[in-house]
Amino acid sequence: MRNNDIDKFLFENRAGFCAHYSSSFVFIMRLMGIPARVVAGYQGGELNPDSGHITVRQYDAHAWVEVWLENQGWDSVDPTAQVAPNRISLGLRQALAKGEEFLAGNNFSLIKLSHLAWLNGFRFQLDQLNYYWHQRVLNFNKNRQGSLLKEWFGNGVLKKSLYALATLFCLLFFSMAIMLLWRKPVARATLLGRTLVSFDKKIRRHQMQRKESEGLGDYSERLQLHFPQHALSIKRLFDQLQNFYFAKPMGRQFDAKAADEKQLAKNLLKMARKLSTLPAAKTALADDVGKTD
Repeated sequence: MRNNDIDKFLFENRAGFCAHYSSSFVFIMRLMGIPARVVAGYQGGELNPDSGHITVRQYDAHAWVEVWLENQGWDSVDPTAQVAPNRISLGLRQALAKGEEFLAGNNFSLIKLSHLAWLNGFRFQLDQLNYYWHQRVLNFNKNRQGSLLKEWFGNGVLKKSLYALATLFCLLFFSMAIMLLWRKPVARATLLGRTLVSFDKKIRRHQMQRKESEGLGDYSERLQLHFPQHALSIKRLFDQLQNFYFAKPMGRQFDAKAADEKQLAKNLLKMARKLSTLPAAKTALADDVGKTD
């Protein structure tokens, strides 16, 4: 309460709720030298006949007093019971049922229409749905999970069932991992992709196939070292290949790129045939990079 609120309550207003009576009573007890304190909690609630749970709402909040008495300790005292006993025995809702003060700021509350049987039953069903949502969804913690598993599997075989499920999950996981690692990636069936495969086959006699982890640039350098007499042509061809793969065509450039792909495929096959005709023993000739084909 604010400054002088207790004086205003005791000597001017003389009307209020449980917090006013409790705080004023504590103030008087302390003036008399008796230790006292305000205790806040809830008093009352509403029983749901369908689910059997009790709903405690904000208007069920209540405040009372505890005073310290020698040889007894803390003793509970409720000043509100001396002024409005119906508030304690019946609750705030029943105590103000005939007046307009109860839920005056909430004209659309279903509680104010509880005198209608069908609407009151609908309100209980909504309250029951909200109760189940909190109990079975929001409060679905570790303990409730364990209880549910015990209901399904029983106490004796719970651990064995969990071990079996864990083992099955591990087997499935490792089986899928092995299948993914064992299966080789499928190359894209493009024209240049098929041509590169043919290129590898044609120069296989020179043991110069492209490695799986080898890029076009590294492969080009290796071919140039192995076939120095054609190094310039190899470099030019593979530079064109890299430009083709890493270029970003837009709009009408798609048609031009398709034509470039066909021409590159022809040049690649032509180079493969040329390299395949070289004798394997004469591929390490002196470097004449400046020589044209």
